[in-house]
Amino acid sequence: MRVAGLVTGVMALALTVTAAASEAAPPPTMTELEACLAKVPAFRYGESRAALADAERMLPQLATDAAQRAAIEKRLIALLVGEGTNDGKAFLCRQLSLVGSAEAVPALAGLLPDKEMSHHARFALERMPCPEALAALRDALGKTDGSLLVGVTNSLGERKDTAAVPALAKLAAGADEAVAEAAVAALGKIGGDEAVKAIAAVRAKASEKVRPAATDAWLLAADGLVAAGKKAEAAAIYKAVYHGEKHEHLRVAAFRGLLATGDQAAWDLIIKTLASDDPKMWGTAAAFAREIPGAQATQALAGQLAKLPAPAQVLLLGALAARGDAGALPAVLDAAKGKDEAVRVAALGAIGSIGDASCVALLAELAAKGQGAEQAAARKSLVMLRGKEVDPALIAAAAAGDAAVRLELIRALASRNTAAAVPSLLKAAEDADKAIRTEAMNALGVLADAKALPALVKLLVEAKADDKRANAEKAVVATCRRIEDKDAAASAVREGYMAAAPPVKASQLRILARIPSARALDTLRLGMMDADASVKDAAIRGLAEWPDPAPMPALIKIAHTAENPVHKVLALRGFIRLAALPSERPAEESVKLFADAMALAASPDDKKLVLAALANVNHKAALDLAMASLGDAAIEVEAATAAVQIAKNLRKTDRDMAKAALQKIVEACKNPAARQTAESALLVVDAALNIAPQGTATSPDGHDSDGGAGGDQAAIDGDPNTYWDEADGQKLYRLVVTFKQPEKIGAISILGYQHHQYAPRDFEILADDKVVKKVENAQYDDNFLVIALGELTAKAVELKITGYYGNSPAIRELGIYPPGGKLLKMETPKK
Repeated sequence: MRVAGLVTGVMALALTVTAAASEAAPPPTMTELEACLAKVPAFRYGESRAALADAERMLPQLATDAAQRAAIEKRLIALLVGEGTNDGKAFLCRQLSLVGSAEAVPALAGLLPDKEMSHHARFALERMPCPEALAALRDALGKTDGSLLVGVTNSLGERKDTAAVPALAKLAAGADEAVAEAAVAALGKIGGDEAVKAIAAVRAKASEKVRPAATDAWLLAADGLVAAGKKAEAAAIYKAVYHGEKHEHLRVAAFRGLLATGDQAAWDLIIKTLASDDPKMWGTAAAFAREIPGAQATQALAGQLAKLPAPAQVLLLGALAARGDAGALPAVLDAAKGKDEAVRVAALGAIGSIGDASCVALLAELAAKGQGAEQAAARKSLVMLRGKEVDPALIAAAAAGDAAVRLELIRALASRNTAAAVPSLLKAAEDADKAIRTEAMNALGVLADAKALPALVKLLVEAKADDKRANAEKAVVATCRRIEDKDAAASAVREGYMAAAPPVKASQLRILARIPSARALDTLRLGMMDADASVKDAAIRGLAEWPDPAPMPALIKIAHTAENPVHKVLALRGFIRLAALPSERPAEESVKLFADAMALAASPDDKKLVLAALANVNHKAALDLAMASLGDAAIEVEAATAAVQIAKNLRKTDRDMAKAALQKIVEACKNPAARQTAESALLVVDAALNIAPQGTATSPDGHDSDGGAGGDQAAIDGDPNTYWDEADGQKLYRLVVTFKQPEKIGAISILGYQHHQYAPRDFEILADDKVVKKVENAQYDDNFLVIALGELTAKAVELKITGYYGNSPAIRELGIYPPGGKLLKMETPKK
């Protein structure tokens, strides 16, 4: 398989790297470098780069020595001015960019007018820090044109060469628009007073094409002025662009730049923009309103809120919320009482970010009696409010008053995780209003801790109404889940159990069933002997749902002795579930337990539960027990499935026994599904070596290959990493395997693309154009399907597929086996 080969290759590579790391390579020599450089002049792209790669590796190590660095530079220059390919010279330029000095400038400068080499040379000069390199680039401004001139201009901009400003200014004002754009962009990168003046002059007279580039450069230069502390000069540029430019992205950039200057005009501009008839810029202004620092800015923005159009108010309210400055609260509260619904909703949302305890009453009232988006915003803000006085205000308000308002406050306390509210909520849990009691119990289920548990249990025990007890039960369960000391929790819950009325006992037992502890289990065992049917029922259900096998003896006793048929079934099913849990119990003992359960099982459903659990017991006695159920038609499929699973697990230790059991299933079972399961397993135990790779695969259905599928041969190449697949959603797919001569065939297997996902489901198997098997609703075993064909001879085997899992019947491997031999199950590759 390719996966195995890949793993082997990766391991070999890892060993190689490890070995190399453990034995450091000797340092390179100048002689070795020269041998590599000698091959550079003849190099062309597409050929081996081995010599160049070696040179790239050696050069930095050797160049650390000043004398060697000079020698290397000299050799590179000689090669560059000598005969050689352009590809080789491009390589030399890159190396000179690393080790070159003023000595290399003439050779590189000579290439700047060369259409093929200019860009390689200028990139090298651009990286060299010596002034001679800049001088060469400036000199090339008068010796190049077109794209070469654009390139040189760009390099001067990247180097921020102030000496080039006059020449670049002339080019920026020239007729060649491409050069003009590059030149003005370079001026923007260089920056400084002279560049700013030059850009302004160019922009004033620029064509429609060049003007945006000039504006962008002007803004970039203004950014440089801000960095240099010249904020007033920069602000003037930003204002000019914002008010005079039609391109939105440039106006946005100018807006942002003005904010960076800290100019008072930025605040005014935000307000003016929000008040303008230019809605495209409203969002930008509101976004920038979030960024202006300081309380003074908050006051300025909030002071203008009411004067803005409603849509702009919504945006500014979002900005004020994001600023988190409580100084805006009065204006926001006014907006929350306004006429426009969208504004009110935005204001209520903002209160959650900047509000305080004084806002609780307003928010609670709207949360209770508001509608739609306003109500939702008020509820959210009640939860979001911050400040040390907020929780006390919420608790106090929730203690009395309008019931609808109190409900909202109680919900908010739970959502805020306000543990301090527990004492108040315990009182509310006894309120005369049923809705208040219910919501308080819900909140206690979220907030109560071990200290509050006894009080919660007391509420449960004293509850007279069923609904009140049920709510208390939920709250106690939720609280106990959070308590780490489960024994302590169980002790608190069982308090007063012996004297409690049956409904209370049943509640306590239901809670204890969810507290995995010895004390809880003891009480459940006690409850199963209670004279009251409801108490006994709760205890048995709790034992049946227990997380470990400890209650098994009690459950099997109930299953044997209970007079109530419901209790017998509950106990038996719980016993089966617990017996199936992982344990250190010997397999023979597990079989005895399941045999006892099978004897007690009165319904097919219960017997099926036993068989499903039995299938995981790898023991001959388990196989015998499953086989003994084959005669019961109601559970034949389940019995066969369990027996097959056990036989497959036992085949490694007792192949003959497994084979005999499977053969018996095939002979005895009337259900086709049961027989198919056994036949497939029997072939896994005793089938043939795959001969499919000896054939030639074709798909004469005219469909295109799909996705990452290989060709037809991928279905039989013996590699599960490749697969056959065709276009999705077709009515008929055909896959044919043809041998050079007729072959004896006893079975086929299919490894789908994924278990019951992209795999054949309904199909006919043809041998030399004759249907020999029809499969419907094929059931794969871990994405693997084996189909017995008896014994036949054919030159061609075909699948005619009409139904499939997923969108198409992809096949990783189609196996074809002669009778006899040994079949090796293929596996889906791990992702």
